[in-house]
Amino acid sequence: MLLKEKSYSLVGDNKQSVNIVRDVINLLPVYFISEHVLGLPLKTPTNPHGSALDQEVYLKFKEIYEFLFIDIAEPSTKVAKESTVKGYSQYFQEAVQGHIQGIASEQIPLFGLGASVFRWVTQTPYESNNWLKRLYTSGKGKSKEELANDAVALAVALSVELSQAITHVVDTFLGPPSEGTWVQNLNGSPLNDPAITDHVKALALDVNDKDATTKLAKIVVKALRTRPPVPGTYRSVAADVAQLSKTKGDRVYLSFTEAGVDPAVWGDDVKPTHPAPQALFAGEIAKLLGPEWLINAVVPVVKTIFKLKDIARAPGNSGRLLSFDETIEGTPVTTYLNYKQEPTFWSSDLTVTFTA
Repeated sequence: MLLKEKSYSLVGDNKQSVNIVRDVINLLPVYFISEHVLGLPLKTPTNPHGSALDQEVYLKFKEIYEFLFIDIAEPSTKVAKESTVKGYSQYFQEAVQGHIQGIASEQIPLFGLGASVFRWVTQTPYESNNWLKRLYTSGKGKSKEELANDAVALAVALSVELSQAITHVVDTFLGPPSEGTWVQNLNGSPLNDPAITDHVKALALDVNDKDATTKLAKIVVKALRTRPPVPGTYRSVAADVAQLSKTKGDRVYLSFTEAGVDPAVWGDDVKPTHPAPQALFAGEIAKLLGPEWLINAVVPVVKTIFKLKDIARAPGNSGRLLSFDETIEGTPVTTYLNYKQEPTFWSSDLTVTFTA
């Protein structure tokens, strides 16, 4: 749906173009979360009375994620950023609390009609109502505020990390740009082969090989290990660790980028044959839902994108993720540039072309 809505054609060109990251990949989790988790009706052409635009919701999730899990705010701006993030969090929590209150009210006999009216008035997607019911049932003893916090925490991690994971995989599978150099984190791997795009296309289109999806999933695992959705995270040491010369309370940086290709763990060649649970260091989403869930979410999207006829990078800078390399605590990190040319951890623009 998003591919069709967001694609466009240029005058005199028979190809379609779409900003696959900004207008599709970043928004897919937003629609999923709004419909299946938070019960947040989005404002769309078919639903003009929705509560928020898809891009607005994505940006709010991103701000919350950065503040909670990456902690990149400068001390001088941290108080202001904390206030902004609190406002965004409260917005989502209030929406969920309202739905949970309605679900709790359904426990009262003869309230079925009232519950139906409640869902109609709030336009709560039915799928999210089912999920929130399960959350309410499994969280007996928790307040509606605590249950809302659980739902929002899942939504924030799911939205940002899933979109970034899909972006990294798609960018890798599109192969090197036609101009300039293109170097992956793991030199010499098959992911560096320009023929990777044709290989992925063949697997996406193959309806005869019953193992085609499994083969594609293995390449996705390798791509995510060499380019995880988040490069790492800061944590506080819970107890003294003598061998690392760390004491309780010390702040340490955990690099997912290095963990995924550590030769001491995986050998000199990182193979995609390791089981997914041991092969992915993917941040909060893998911890909350498991790496298998992440793979099962990424692969169908990759298949859909690479089924597009003649899919390729758009020419020039629009067809690449603008970025530069730097280090955090001595570990490599890729920093992207947004449309304002400001540094950010999140890729925001990558245009592809295809034949309709």
